[in-house]
Amino acid sequence: MVAQAHSPSHRRSPSMTGLRNQAARQAAAVARQLRQRGEGYVEDQKIRAADRLSEISAAVRRAAEKLHASKTGALAQYVDSAADGIDGIARYVEQQDLNELATEVGRTLKRHPAIVVGALFLTGFGAARFVKATSPARAAALKRKR
Repeated sequence: MVAQAHSPSHRRSPSMTGLRNQAARQAAAVARQLRQRGEGYVEDQKIRAADRLSEISAAVRRAAEKLHASKTGALAQYVDSAADGIDGIARYVEQQDLNELATEVGRTLKRHPAIVVGALFLTGFGAARFVKATSPARAAALKRKR
């Protein structure tokens, strides 16, 4: 004998349905709050990354200034260009939605890996020159010359 699917013992009571709907609404509200907090955190991290890129750009610019002062014009121009590029990336990161940003970074890496590696190399080279130019031993040697 097959039990009827809609027998009185298998029906949900109105209070059970109400409780289930209330729990679903509360779960949805908690999920929205968590999503908003997560988005806020990600946005904060994105702004911090843009700020950090701006700091790196400023360091690269200082390295370029040192290179200009030491009469290495061609190299200084490349380092200036790298600083401009880093500034542009910082602005882009700050203005873009995180999902769009991740998609674009992936596309750029796939389309132009050599450019990305080259930009990283120039940035590293410029930063190394800057560190070398501002090392304590070099600063002391410059002071003795004066």
